[in-house]
Amino acid sequence: MFSPIPHDLTIYDDKFEFEKNGFCPHQWEISVKQKNCIIWSVVLSYLKSADFTVPGKFEERLNRLTKNMIDPELAKSAILDFNPFFNKHKCFFDETLQEIVLYFKKVVKDKRPSKESKSVRKGIKMISLLLKSNILIVSLRSKNLYLITPSNGNFTDAPAITLFCREYSNKETQDLTLRFTLSLSKDLCWELRNNAFQILLESTESRDIVHNAMQALTEKKEKKINILIALLKKNLTREISELYDSPYTMRKLADAGFETDPRVVDVDGFSAFYYAAQSCDKNLVYILYRYAANSCNESDNTYRDPDPGIISNFSTLEEILNEDCARSENFKNLGDRAEQALLTYQHLQRFNDFLTQVSHGINEIRGRPEGQLNDDLRKMDRAKKQKEIILLILDKYGAFFAVGQEEFNISEYTKHKTYYDNLDLTVALLFFDNMFLLKSRLKSPREGLYSELESSFLLSAVTKVKIQDLGFESDSGDLTIIPLLERRNLRENIKEFCSILREKEMVKEDIVDCIPKPEITGMLSNFLQLKDEILISRLDHYLRTALKTVEGGMKQKFVIERALQVIGESINIENVAPDSIRHLLRKCLPEDTLTVLKRTRNTLSHLESFQFPLKFNTEEDDTLFRSIQSEIRDIKEAFKEAFDIQRVRLKEFIIDSGLKSIQNIPQSAGVEVFNEDHQLVRDMENFKDSLRKRMSEFKCGTNGHRVSVPNINEFCRRLMGYASKSDEKQIRGEIPPEVKNREDAIHNLEEEGRKEEFL
Repeated sequence: MFSPIPHDLTIYDDKFEFEKNGFCPHQWEISVKQKNCIIWSVVLSYLKSADFTVPGKFEERLNRLTKNMIDPELAKSAILDFNPFFNKHKCFFDETLQEIVLYFKKVVKDKRPSKESKSVRKGIKMISLLLKSNILIVSLRSKNLYLITPSNGNFTDAPAITLFCREYSNKETQDLTLRFTLSLSKDLCWELRNNAFQILLESTESRDIVHNAMQALTEKKEKKINILIALLKKNLTREISELYDSPYTMRKLADAGFETDPRVVDVDGFSAFYYAAQSCDKNLVYILYRYAANSCNESDNTYRDPDPGIISNFSTLEEILNEDCARSENFKNLGDRAEQALLTYQHLQRFNDFLTQVSHGINEIRGRPEGQLNDDLRKMDRAKKQKEIILLILDKYGAFFAVGQEEFNISEYTKHKTYYDNLDLTVALLFFDNMFLLKSRLKSPREGLYSELESSFLLSAVTKVKIQDLGFESDSGDLTIIPLLERRNLRENIKEFCSILREKEMVKEDIVDCIPKPEITGMLSNFLQLKDEILISRLDHYLRTALKTVEGGMKQKFVIERALQVIGESINIENVAPDSIRHLLRKCLPEDTLTVLKRTRNTLSHLESFQFPLKFNTEEDDTLFRSIQSEIRDIKEAFKEAFDIQRVRLKEFIIDSGLKSIQNIPQSAGVEVFNEDHQLVRDMENFKDSLRKRMSEFKCGTNGHRVSVPNINEFCRRLMGYASKSDEKQIRGEIPPEVKNREDAIHNLEEEGRKEEFL
């Protein structure tokens, strides 16, 4: 199924008088599923276009479809909820609409003479007679129109139904398959599009600003509104960043007929990149670039896993950027902003060139045929390819690493910082995606080599993100050198890594079938603070998501269940270093609560087949999940002290790491010496004193004993089979026959549960 498509049928004016025959020449094509596509198209179009303001009109149409077999109120509620611009699949899962389609299908079947040919044209003619409606078929392949009326007379006042007909050829048999889709008028579709627009904005913080900015455009009811350029021209860069931060929102806005593709030019011939380059937010062009490079989220492939379609996007983007520069004569009309806008474009063109070369290289390596190889040689060949991909990514990174020769020049680094930040982030993502595959196929040439480079990538990334959040009261302009130095260290580590990886000749003994356990447990072992930061960031993300998810529905239940798993994983201290943040997290909660959380995590992560009916039944209890959400809020509050401690530890780690890097700067670099009297060093010492004081005062356990989780405990009990007698009877009545054979297992679990201490 595809998103709604606008059609201007005025191109057929010489063949058909639309308004005279009761049809609208401006319509939207709405896709339906292939099975029973004519019936679905007719039912949805016939009911959705009814005049709900006239009493009895909708009921009259419903009666013709179902012969009074469906409750009109249920049907009306279902058809009013039908909005293909917000969710094009939902209607096909609506039980009322399914029943209407089945009844109408039966009505058509009963009216069809048994010996009559089941031709499409005769079937649609019968539908026209049954519904007393004019049906216009628009053949998109032959560009012809076919009008079918209830009789040979003039039925200009009859309901009008438009069906689009598409033809698809079978690649194997070369046979043509017809597929019909429904059509709705422009005015009706505008109401649906506007409703979808309002719903999508509800989840954004800037909904009022965006709505007001778009109101003048939406009132025109244009076929396609370029929402991106409209917001850019109003300089709403923060709002654009928020919208494009959610691929789901942008995909849904595109489905609703709003133009979100940055590559589409406006009436002046400029793309959205041209206007984004003029904004104060230098990173905005990269946000839009990623959306465009990833085919506006229309396919599963991205630049991190490129296919020919993604690679062609890079060529298109290059043409668009070059055209914007040529048309604007290098932004000469922007006055004082011209130099910065041109620099932003040059950075983006360089970034696009990098991704083009990397993607071409990855595709070329992956596309090499394996040939007739035995199992061992095939594994060796795949490991060799993955090794080449890693080296390709890192080599290209080295080639695009610097703009000019900046070395230790802070002003030059600052000038190109946005480009560097985006290049480094993209390389890090490509590296980690492919390093995972390399570790699962090839042993490390040297112990700890993989982990060392992973740690270096993360240290550089975290430093750039966190350096502005250090919170020094003194003048900290010198801090800019720290991310610059970590970036330089990363480059040196990459050079060493590539050299070792290239020199090590691959042999059969180096090939593995999965990631060795030491590579998993030893990951980031160089920097415990980074390992803890990842754990805390992940935990905080899931806690916040579980608390802000809208109440009701399965989405809330899934998010809460996943949050419970992450909480249980985060307090696990098996094979963990003594100074890990996990120990502080455990101090925040009492022992009995820790026991419940750990048991819940283990149960959710290792569900047995007999437990799934128990889980499905428990998920019907909205009250229980509301209570669990409240307990998660208490847990998050209890973790607050540990989160604060981690923030201070990370700050100390970043500065310490930076100061060590400074000691390695050659004197010829001309960088200021950071001795013990330097303000930055004194600030760091103050930070250490503050950290030691906070750690000594840290008493999470005192407050933690107030956190109890009886509802999480109840949830776990139900999953394990410890339900009440009444619940147990209902649950077992719903368990399929093959599961009922596990009665003994459930009984044993109940006996074990009576021996356990639950809150």
